[in-house]
Amino acid sequence: MYDKTLLKEKLEQIMDALQRINRRFAGIETPLDFLATDVNHDKLDAISMLLISETPISITQCREIGKLNNPAQRRV
Repeated sequence: MYDKTLLKEKLEQIMDALQRINRRFAGIETPLDFLATDVNHDKLDAISMLLISETPISITQCREIGKLNNPAQRRV
């Protein structure tokens, strides 16, 4: 069974990362905008690092999370 406290903490980290990513997309209209200036290129780097660091949930962990919300799967 997946630790509910750990799950809550991880989901909060993901929500925080999504808010930061949304903020960093401000002023970006097209993919080419990321390459237009050094500042925008830094935004791309920062967004990429957040996506890499905040998404280490494996498929097995996702299945365990699903079992928390679906009692029929807990016996499987």
